[in-house]
Amino acid sequence: MWFRGPSATTGYYQNKAATDALLPMGPGDGNGEFAWVNSGDRAYIADGELYVTGRVKDIIIKGGRNLYPHEVERVGGADRRNSQGLHRGI
Repeated sequence: MWFRGPSATTGYYQNKAATDALLPMGPGDGNGEFAWVNSGDRAYIADGELYVTGRVKDIIIKGGRNLYPHEVERVGGADRRNSQGLHRGI
């Protein structure tokens, strides 16, 4: 899944190789055209809905911390208040 927009990253600090992998089509033009970011997620669109089916690597790195899918699922399912906006796969 690729995405782009004003809140997406512009790359990794002083790491050109990682930035090139993250932004496969190159950086944005700086005039309101944002770079496409490779999220590392596998997804498809059906009937106008986006379905995320997994990750290329089975790990999410957020703020330098490694998060594993089973940890995210456990926390998300532990409290019903977390279920708003969270949909379980079939």
